[in-house]
Amino acid sequence: ISTAMHEDAIAALKNADKKMAKEVIVTDDEVDRFNHYIIRQLKSAIQGEILLKDIGLTTPREILGYRLITKSIERMADHAANIAREVLELREEVNPETIERISKMSSSANSVFTEAIEALFNQDFQSADKVVEEAKKTTLMEKDVIRTILKKAEPEAPSLRLITESIRRTAEYASDIAEIVLNLTIEKILP
Repeated sequence: ISTAMHEDAIAALKNADKKMAKEVIVTDDEVDRFNHYIIRQLKSAIQGEILLKDIGLTTPREILGYRLITKSIERMADHAANIAREVLELREEVNPETIERISKMSSSANSVFTEAIEALFNQDFQSADKVVEEAKKTTLMEKDVIRTILKKAEPEAPSLRLITESIRRTAEYASDIAEIVLNLTIEKILP
């Protein structure tokens, strides 16, 4: 849901679609509900009310890792909603080159986020390690986007800057998830 929200927020930017932007904002509540549900499950596991294996975990230390992962996913959704809010604030047309660069950065951020989740599901140390490196590349793209915004003297520069910051944060959350996967799977690769 978080990834789809991010994609929809960028589509709303590309198409100046205020209705889609509003839908992204409303969807954030759904992600918040899922987040609270997962937190309740993790708390129950820590308090012994349910067995770890009943929620798919094998050790108590995994609880903290999954708590941090759910926080990153929920924060990604928050940033997708932030992007949508900025789209609603736009009054001037954005230069197509700027939109293209923002879209490229967004695709990269979404890709590393998806790869981080796949590394988590597959408990794949090598893939998680790769995500950390790819996320760094995505964050570097922000400078290029900012230069384009300034070069084009975008009248909506403040909103566009906030949008790129939210995209960068998505890549950083992907890296955070990947680092947790590294911590959860390190024992599998040690002799």
